Amino acid sequence: VCLETGLFSTTIKNDTTNFATKSDTNLTGGEQKSVLTIKPAGFKNLTSTTTTLTCEFTSGEEVSSPKGEETFSLTKLTYSVTTTGAEVKSGTTNVPITCTISGVTTQPTVSWKQGSTDITEDANYDIGTVTLSANTAGAVLTVVQATSADTPYTCLVTSAEWAKTDDPHTVNLNVYDITTISDITTATGVDEVITCTVTGLTSAGTFVWKQGSGPTTISSGTNFVINSDTALSSNEQKSVLTIKPDGFGTLSSATTTFTCE
Repeated sequence: VCLETGLFSTTIKNDTTNFATKSDTNLTGGEQKSVLTIKPAGFKNLTSTTTTLTCEFTSGEEVSSPKGEETFSLTKLTYSVTTTGAEVKSGTTNVPITCTISGVTTQPTVSWKQGSTDITEDANYDIGTVTLSANTAGAVLTVVQATSADTPYTCLVTSAEWAKTDDPHTVNLNVYDITTISDITTATGVDEVITCTVTGLTSAGTFVWKQGSGPTTISSGTNFVINSDTALSSNEQKSVLTIKPDGFGTLSSATTTFTCE
């Protein structure tokens, strides 16, 4: 007898839709077996993530003897796929994007497409596998070629245990541009205002200004003032660095390199 045990025990019935049980009626070498098959519909009827199941055995020789039982826990996994894309500066190479599969006990197979074209490992792409660990596995596609335009990729997951074949999930690789800032020659008695403009964004980011070959991160204060947009305007975001006259006095050389990051 197979039981689902919780606050109250429920005997599992052989209904072929949810559960199927098949038990030996005779001995084989002093051994007798019972097999419980839980169908996909049966998992849905289990009310919690972890269910206690019991196999209960009654002796056919001494029917008045106490019943023997073996109890174990069954934990249901949930299948899910999480994608991690990227947003990088136009021209960036070796950009990884990932497809992570959770709720698996065996390594799934993952293939990649760009549009309707199958991707194979070559000079433009590296394909890696994230080995199964703690019921999670995955795949990494590294776009080796310089990226110049927003490109959607598709990871296709095949998992026999979840009856999934080429289950498609979109992974976006988006690009932005930073407007070129020309070299500046300036007097030091007045403020110098420098604007860093990023275009082609899909979400707002953060800015950091740096100076020198080190380089050193610039903080907004008496010598330098930084004002950065926190939201997009027509897919564009700006940061403005103002160098105050006192700020010029802190520069150690006549020519200083600044970086908008």
